[in-house]
Amino acid sequence: MFGPLRMYYELPTRRPKERPKTLPLKVKVTSDADWSFVEVDRDIYPFLILFPFLEIPDKLAGTTREGDRDAKVQTFWIRGVSFRDGVTAHLENLAAALLVSEIMPTATVSAPEFFRLLAKVAHAFAVAELGLDAFDPFLIPLIRDGVTSNSVQYVGGMPQEEPCRASCMSFL
Repeated sequence: MFGPLRMYYELPTRRPKERPKTLPLKVKVTSDADWSFVEVDRDIYPFLILFPFLEIPDKLAGTTREGDRDAKVQTFWIRGVSFRDGVTAHLENLAAALLVSEIMPTATVSAPEFFRLLAKVAHAFAVAELGLDAFDPFLIPLIRDGVTSNSVQYVGGMPQEEPCRASCMSFL
């Protein structure tokens, strides 16, 4: 999820030699053409930030869902990002430079890793606020082992629609 951001700022990585120099960008050469991919230098690649909207966790809702207990992602909060000149201007300039009519930035998210991130933040907050031995650390299996089979009990949020500003998904 944060790979392009990490590359943009040249933040440290465990595998710097594996960092790609270019990334595939989905484009249409003409408005009636099929979508295809072109390689774009990572320094100018437009990217998306995605955050999943999740159901309220069972523990907070006071319910227990039956069946599959993995947290489900049904919708995402998505924003195009450019740190240079704004996402819309960046996409317009990039389309002109690539001689294409449309650009569609794409992204992927791995929900289990995101759930682990949330669990780590929650655990660290609980330790900071309460102390290491002052609570039952029930998120340890999710944090340490990546066990998401019961994540709906503890991982979630309050899904709500956000008003879309002009920059929401305005990709050429």
